[in-house]
Amino acid sequence: MSKRKKLIPVLSLSALLVTSALSMSTHHYYNGLLPKEYFISDAIFTDEETSNSYESSLNSTLVNSLFVPQGLTFNEDFSFISFYDYSSINKSIIKVFTHDGRLVNTFTLPNRGHVGGISYDYNNNLLWVASTYGTVDAYRVNDVICNDKFIPYYSKLDLGKGLPNYTNPLNNSISYMTIYKDQLFVGNFQLFQKGTVKRYKISIDSQQNVNLEFLGSFLVPDRVQGLTIYEKDDDTYLLLSRSFGNGVSSSLQIYKYFDYIKDYTNPLLVSKCFKFPSMMEQVETFDDKLYSLYEYESKIYGGSKEDEYVLRVSKI
Repeated sequence: MSKRKKLIPVLSLSALLVTSALSMSTHHYYNGLLPKEYFISDAIFTDEETSNSYESSLNSTLVNSLFVPQGLTFNEDFSFISFYDYSSINKSIIKVFTHDGRLVNTFTLPNRGHVGGISYDYNNNLLWVASTYGTVDAYRVNDVICNDKFIPYYSKLDLGKGLPNYTNPLNNSISYMTIYKDQLFVGNFQLFQKGTVKRYKISIDSQQNVNLEFLGSFLVPDRVQGLTIYEKDDDTYLLLSRSFGNGVSSSLQIYKYFDYIKDYTNPLLVSKCFKFPSMMEQVETFDDKLYSLYEYESKIYGGSKEDEYVLRVSKI
């Protein structure tokens, strides 16, 4: 196996934020296809053992099929990676791994949705999954870990109304999501226009009925494929993965997050931007590290090539 073929990229978030402050002057990034300047560190090393374990577990899914990885999230014990079938023949799946890369289960979803975002809800022990037609589902985590398929605990929660593609029946799925504390964030991909992220407060009553209270929305740049929110030293950060196209570099754009900001495309806002391999999808934080997921290794995008990535393991 080529040493250039990696799995989950793991970056120290503290180092990422501190190094960017020391190594870059402050930039104001405008809403465009690619930022013009990047900070690129030479201090990268690879966790080969973890990388090889994940790759061995993923091999049959990616190389011998048209499944494409889209979303990832974590709880204390497991990693969850979602896939859709590019051919639309098979239903979408979630692969469950231990944190050292051992495959535990393959869970089949009840639809062929793009599953562009999944997120673990620590407060309620639920796995939220982007579904079809602007809806999301929520599963009890044990059902996903222990069964080959199971009905959602909460099904077809319609959150897409107001997103740019909601009225387009062919392209109105929720493209990415994350959960921060008791809030659910959902958005969808826009190639040339500003994207919209909607924010909901999650509450579950004594009868186990779920309520999603709409708290507002904000604009993000184009080409957003994933987002997550991270806290460090009393500051809160919004991290956006931005990519489109095979062979075109992805970027990770980082803003300070405030819930009163309604437009993160405002050129007066300060952000930091980092260059990543192409086709970066969901980003997630866990144990003070940043994880990012790539479509590269799937067969439909040429995964048999030795110099391409699925997910990369690295620390800065």
